[in-house]
Amino acid sequence: MFQIRNLAVLLIPLVGVFSSQYAAAQSQPLNLRPGDVVIADTPQNMQRGAIRIYRANGTVDTVLQGQPLESPGGIFIDRDGAILVSSYLYDGSVKNGVFRLDPAGGPVTNLVTTPLIDNFALVRDTNGDIIVADGYRGLMRVHSDGSTEQYSPNSLNEIAMGVDLDFDGNILLACPPAADNQTTPGTISSVDESGARTILIQDANLIKSPNDLALAPDGSIMASNFTQYYPLTDQPRLVQIERSGIITELAVGGLLQKPKGVHVNEWGHILVADTDEQAILEFDPISGMQHLVWDMSDGVDDGNPVDRPFAVDQVPSLWLRTDREAVGGAQAQVSVSGISDYWGQPFALAISRVHGATPLNSIFPNSQRTSHLDLSRAILIHGQLPSNGADWSYSGFVPNSL
Repeated sequence: MFQIRNLAVLLIPLVGVFSSQYAAAQSQPLNLRPGDVVIADTPQNMQRGAIRIYRANGTVDTVLQGQPLESPGGIFIDRDGAILVSSYLYDGSVKNGVFRLDPAGGPVTNLVTTPLIDNFALVRDTNGDIIVADGYRGLMRVHSDGSTEQYSPNSLNEIAMGVDLDFDGNILLACPPAADNQTTPGTISSVDESGARTILIQDANLIKSPNDLALAPDGSIMASNFTQYYPLTDQPRLVQIERSGIITELAVGGLLQKPKGVHVNEWGHILVADTDEQAILEFDPISGMQHLVWDMSDGVDDGNPVDRPFAVDQVPSLWLRTDREAVGGAQAQVSVSGISDYWGQPFALAISRVHGATPLNSIFPNSQRTSHLDLSRAILIHGQLPSNGADWSYSGFVPNSL
């Protein structure tokens, strides 16, 4: 089915680079730094999109525009500092794919060898595989050789659009109703490693059409709501969903016109990509919804500094990067950088191959959630960020038994 897009630190193997005949374009060096906001932008003319970076100084850099991007539907900052973007032309097009922008710039590569159907948001799972919300088809897994497999199929009355990684390694999935479904509200589900889904919330009033979601530091879920096909029966919203099932409406209408991508940073600040407001919006409970970067900030509708943002991600304030692929029996590099508040400050790097309980287990003793490492069994490396803002680096041996 045709999907209308717009109207008016655990060392594990990573997905490698796959060269594609559709990825001949060059991207600019990313020069990502802690706090930078990465934007997947879709143009009004529905031709080809762009990847833009909103810097801490308020400027916006365009690091890629046009080929091989068509209509970006998801964005993800990878563990090595690369940007991964899900791009869509039409259902099943050979130009649909997941493209990798190298931190140093240069050739843009396609990580899939078999076309995706209707691809939106993407995330890495705990095995290092890319999981893509592939519209009507459901969740797709991208393997290291570029092949794809259907990881969790959809029913016929919903669209897989938003994904994030939960504390316990499960995938959080947002599915709005399909175009011909006017009766059954969409769902937010937890998807385990086998692809089995458990519905966490289904509510026709506040979150009838979840488009995207993001895991908050406290374990709650932030989700955007927009009914694509029958907007008069619903309103654009940003909601918070507690694991107990309580839904709180954080914002409705106002600046929200067509909210799509959602991101929550480590401080709990919420970013929303809104295609029709032509802005990246920032929400906090005191100031409400505000423009972070907006096409109409200069009063001119010209796609500058952004056009129609569809997805958003942000570099953490304390940012750890590893090699794209950890190879057993070889050295691996780890780099750490931070916002200026952290320059010159000491820190401890924990490396573990075992999952452990999250801090939330002390609040919810029966919780089964695990973090990405067990601190009680981790190797601790003590370091100090340089006072001039440079990266701190560490090189360590990866066991053969990885």
